[in-house]
Amino acid sequence: MIYKPRTPICFGLLAGQLRDLSLRKPEVVIGFEAADFLPVQNAAPPELRPLPFATIEVTPGKSAEGTGISGMAITEFETGKHCIEWLDQMIRLGEFGIPKTSHFVVLKPTWIEGSSLPRTVQKN
Repeated sequence: MIYKPRTPICFGLLAGQLRDLSLRKPEVVIGFEAADFLPVQNAAPPELRPLPFATIEVTPGKSAEGTGISGMAITEFETGKHCIEWLDQMIRLGEFGIPKTSHFVVLKPTWIEGSSLPRTVQKN
């Protein structure tokens, strides 16, 4: 997806950013969760509606599945799978309780396709 740069996107939804939608005229809004979708659409001026929207936290089966909201999702299955593997390794190494060393884990998200972010290419 290629968007012709016009104005910065809005990331997160502070009240001031919602008020500024008519001034900034963003090409896409990226929210923190699917619940940001309706406030964005309601705050957008009529000429910008429907405003393209994606979220960094789609929860499949709960908040956004079937709503048409596009975004990234980390499934409970992937999280659980990794937790089981981590606990298995700790037990095999004889470690019990809270780990002495902190661990950072990166789980690959899945893209959830939805109608809130159309796949259009704008030419310069």
